[in-house]
Amino acid sequence: MKDNKLPIHYTILCLYLIVAFFLNTNLRITLNVLFCLFCAFFYYDNRKKATNTQDIYFIVSLICAAIASLVPIWRHLQVGLVIEMLISILMLIFILLCLKSKTQYLFLGTNWGLVLGIILIVLSLIYFTNHFLPYINDLNVPLTVIFVFILGFIFIITLIRAVNDTNYYQFFLGVCLIISSCIVAAFSIYHNTFALNNYLEDALAMSGIFFLTNGMLKNTTQLQSSESYHQHHRNFSILYFLKKIF
Repeated sequence: MKDNKLPIHYTILCLYLIVAFFLNTNLRITLNVLFCLFCAFFYYDNRKKATNTQDIYFIVSLICAAIASLVPIWRHLQVGLVIEMLISILMLIFILLCLKSKTQYLFLGTNWGLVLGIILIVLSLIYFTNHFLPYINDLNVPLTVIFVFILGFIFIITLIRAVNDTNYYQFFLGVCLIISSCIVAAFSIYHNTFALNNYLEDALAMSGIFFLTNGMLKNTTQLQSSESYHQHHRNFSILYFLKKIF
């Protein structure tokens, strides 16, 4: 990545956070879509000379994020909420796919990181069941459970990898911001704590997309530039860590 590109990316995020605060809902949603598409272009522009399958998966996930940013206009309709959930699940699936590679396992990490991640996911599911499940339409329950499960699984993976690899810090921060945005959205939709399509939800989501993009870019670039990567991670398998745990 050229040295002048990353400051430009940070500058655009700051401008988004400032400008979007003063816009009405429809204009802010339009800006959300444009920001996601810009992140997709930014990522592709930096990886176009060395694009691989992971890069394609991630770019598709950003495009899905752009579409998902547009759908909240129809949240007040049942079908609109279903479409938003489907697109969001598709986005998470592509993010999950881009985390998988031939030289790195999904459960790469230390024992305590794996245990901590599982505990946090279990607590999150309990909280979700108590506070939101009674308010969700029966048709949306399966989609919501799938969404929460995949997002939690991504959180565990990135948490464990961030413990072992500093290149994942920004990606992990992006995942945390996406989760925060989803929590705000859930309170907006089911508890009316915040106004629908509010600025806080959008700011968290777009900041999450921003750090996901930077984190993924840093990680893929670092992996390709490191000749000792495969040798360093050859023992990091699911079976290896299950043996250490049990």
